[in-house]
Amino acid sequence: MYEQSWEELAENSDNLMEYDARTLYSTWNLSLKQVSAQDPQAAELFRLMGYLGNVDLWYELFRKGAGSAPDWFCDITKSKARFNKAMATLYSYSLIEAVPGLYSLHTCVHDWVLRYLIGKIDIALFGLAIHCIAQNVASESTPKYWLVNSRLNHHALRIEHCQQKEVVDWNVIEIEDIYRIGYLDSMIGRLKEAEAMYMRALKGYEKAWGTEHKSTLDTVNNLGLLYKDQGKMAEAEAMYMRALKGYEKAWGAEHTSTLDTVNNLGLLYSDQGKMAEAEAMYMRALKGYEKAW
Repeated sequence: MYEQSWEELAENSDNLMEYDARTLYSTWNLSLKQVSAQDPQAAELFRLMGYLGNVDLWYELFRKGAGSAPDWFCDITKSKARFNKAMATLYSYSLIEAVPGLYSLHTCVHDWVLRYLIGKIDIALFGLAIHCIAQNVASESTPKYWLVNSRLNHHALRIEHCQQKEVVDWNVIEIEDIYRIGYLDSMIGRLKEAEAMYMRALKGYEKAWGTEHKSTLDTVNNLGLLYKDQGKMAEAEAMYMRALKGYEKAWGAEHTSTLDTVNNLGLLYSDQGKMAEAEAMYMRALKGYEKAW
């Protein structure tokens, strides 16, 4: 949908589209200049929305991305009232659409923001958009986590769209955010994208913390889970074994992270029909859990 919006309009409208597009661009540019004059932070928020999905934009999505974010963003998300005021300004110039509690951008406006208004990817805004998404990702231990993560699906798709358009320097994106996006992708079945994100996170963790840091090992273990879901059993076993050795060295043989990986190996061997190996892993995990809990 992102790639097709303006291209399809152009193909179907020939020369008329060229005139209409210029008219629309001029109208939107003039509207945004008025917004910038009234509320510069609202204008910057509008640019940020170009890196997110165009529907299901809500206050908490942005609020959780504050913290170490730029001052303008922390200010505009400091309260729902301030956020809604900024969105009301954008709405008054027809740059966004609104229903109670939710905001969206028309597909054509959304495409224009990224392709024509911003042009070359602004890595600071792109990183902030990733941070907002990542900080909203819910783990499997969170009640109704699938509902939360499903709302983030189209925002994750926008990340993929952006990186297809231009090479992204992932070294300047927070490693934890990359890991969380990988986790989100894996939860919603985007396994290829999840693998790419996990590999980026793994390289970042290895460089920043070393090969035996817990964050590194957690990423290795998750890659094992991902490869298993993809049917790549040899790769999954290699990841599990690496994670297991790391956990044993860092945390000991009876740590829950160690035992979880042992159990994962049991599941893997069972799926492969290696019942003796699976039983050995299950028994080891069981004894460890009984002792720990």
